[in-house]
Amino acid sequence: MSLNKLALSAILVMGLGSITAGHATVVYDGGAPNQATGYFADTNYAFSAASTEMSLVSGLTFNGITWWGGNDPNSAATGNAFTLQILDGSSAGPGAVVETINLGATDGTATGQNVFSYPEYIYQSSFSTINLGSGSYFVSLSDSHSGTGVWFWESTGGGQQLGGSSYNNTTSLWEGDPQENLAFQLTNTANVPEPASLALLGLGLAGIGFSRRRKSEPD
Repeated sequence: MSLNKLALSAILVMGLGSITAGHATVVYDGGAPNQATGYFADTNYAFSAASTEMSLVSGLTFNGITWWGGNDPNSAATGNAFTLQILDGSSAGPGAVVETINLGATDGTATGQNVFSYPEYIYQSSFSTINLGSGSYFVSLSDSHSGTGVWFWESTGGGQQLGGSSYNNTTSLWEGDPQENLAFQLTNTANVPEPASLALLGLGLAGIGFSRRRKSEPD
């Protein structure tokens, strides 16, 4: 390979490699927190998960989630290890598992608001891209932590009492109203090339075109 070809190849690699994550766009909004109610979703407690229904008219692509909650009684919001599940919603309640995402250690940030008398926290996590088709689903969250207290997922709008839409480990049933809305947002962040990388890529492609024209010209 000639030095010119090596240089053009290097420019193309640099142009393609300089890609950064773009801005996270909310692609599904489950509602804002109501600072009033929530559902237990803690593996250290009898109610180990909470779920909320999600109906999709068309397909959905996402790779991030934001949600709100807190601890009862209040304790330091550290040492959390969340699991997100997407469940089939074609029946009356949460069905078979469609996707399981281990969000891992995701400690919340205090918002300055209270749920009951406990501080409200906002949580955010990103993961590999998930594609869902149209239909009915349930979004489920569960927390496993080493701290004291029981974690709950905050509701949106009007709600029932704490623990109403939670999975009971004792009965192996979803208890309460699984249709109750819980506060969360699904986001999607697409990778976009940096402006400098676009310039490099254009330069490399222009160089290839010039090289091909030179080869086609008679000596």
